[in-house]
Amino acid sequence: MKTEIGTVYIAKRFIESIGVALLEVGVSVEDYNSGAFILFHGGGYDGFSHQDGEACLEVIGHVNGVKPFQNVMQLDRDYRAGVYAGPLGQADALAREMGL
Repeated sequence: MKTEIGTVYIAKRFIESIGVALLEVGVSVEDYNSGAFILFHGGGYDGFSHQDGEACLEVIGHVNGVKPFQNVMQLDRDYRAGVYAGPLGQADALAREMGL
């Protein structure tokens, strides 16, 4: 699973632990050697190893303007304040263009 900040993912299955629906779109807010930290459109977020990511996520593109991850408290505040609305909206549009 190749990743960088702004990589767009689509959930290939329901991810119950964080309430992510099948085909829900997410963007990488942090990438690290062993995986990525992903924020989903509905506000769910989690870190995924490359192996776990490949099992339940599919890379569908890339968007710009993603604020990098600082910590989960800040991520939650930023999400609620709409900081990620632009990149997540771009990610949704990308998924729609692909017929997802």
